[in-house]
Amino acid sequence: MNPSVLFILLLSLLPLFFLIIVGRRRSSKRIPPESLGIPIIGQSLEFLQAMRSNTAEIWLEKRVRKYGVISKLNLFGKPTVFIHGSAANKLVFNSERNMLTTAQPQSLRRILGDKNILESRSEDHKRMRNALMSFLKPEELKQYVGKMDEEVRKHLDMHWKSKQEITVLPLMKSLTFNTICSHLFGLEAGTRREEFLASFQRMIEGMWSVPMNFPFTRFNRSLEASLRV
Repeated sequence: MNPSVLFILLLSLLPLFFLIIVGRRRSSKRIPPESLGIPIIGQSLEFLQAMRSNTAEIWLEKRVRKYGVISKLNLFGKPTVFIHGSAANKLVFNSERNMLTTAQPQSLRRILGDKNILESRSEDHKRMRNALMSFLKPEELKQYVGKMDEEVRKHLDMHWKSKQEITVLPLMKSLTFNTICSHLFGLEAGTRREEFLASFQRMIEGMWSVPMNFPFTRFNRSLEASLRV
């Protein structure tokens, strides 16, 4: 074979050798199994479906059986490591502060804003927490007992009395929301509170959703509702 032809052939094979070497190096790293799926979406849709159908525990158990106690996935547009078991709990709760930190999904952060209490740190978080705790002290709550009792009685008469069957969870959510509106915001029953409730529910629906901001998505509708709230 002509030496020049052989040289050209070897030169053309160099990229292939390079890819093989890089692939081996990457595979030698201890990276959790599973793929990140489709960009942005990843495994978010199947996770949300499991949450809404109350089968999240079954979904997680399947992952553990298939990939082990440590695996990677893509949730709400972010690469995520899933860990399971007592060793995982020990790692999370006993780690030093500079090793692990809390963080909310991008969808939640965009809807609630960067200044929400879940995202606040150090002095800001301490100030907000103290303000809430001062309001929730027993001596402070005593002055609202009468009004809370009135709110509960009104709710029971309207939604529970003379009913053969009721769905408790949405009614308890409604009672909690109405009580908060009355005592925290001074927003009494009426059209304004109903509009606020509709916007609040729409905002909540998109908190755990794929952060795709298009007009037809739940996330987009939730962002618009958060501006009204």
